[in-house]
Amino acid sequence: MTEAMAKNGIRIDQVFRDEFIRQVGEKHPFKLVDGKGDDQLVIVVPIWGLSVPDPYQYALRPIVTAIAILKDPSGKVVWKDVERSSELNFSVPRHTLGEFQANPEFLREGFRKASETVVGKLLDNYAGK
Repeated sequence: MTEAMAKNGIRIDQVFRDEFIRQVGEKHPFKLVDGKGDDQLVIVVPIWGLSVPDPYQYALRPIVTAIAILKDPSGKVVWKDVERSSELNFSVPRHTLGEFQANPEFLREGFRKASETVVGKLLDNYAGK
């Protein structure tokens, strides 16, 4: 799968970043700037891939886990959170391995939907902190 993703320009870090910027732009929990800002937000996506939602089926669903860390100018962590989109997230479409290989855009859309869920949860959690 990683070969198909690379060949088609599908990078999980970029998919997640684009979704994060889109939702921050819509929800306005804070302002994002390139370069130096008041605080620094670091987002790590340590887990991503395809998972089997049901052991009795051959369909796979994209999954994403992200860690968000917000630091003040002194480097002190002021907020940290972890969220995930699991194989049980029914808003993320599932496909067989063959379908993903035949149409890599299914990968892009699946990871975008999984990222959409994770970003939404992170921003909701931040708003309620």
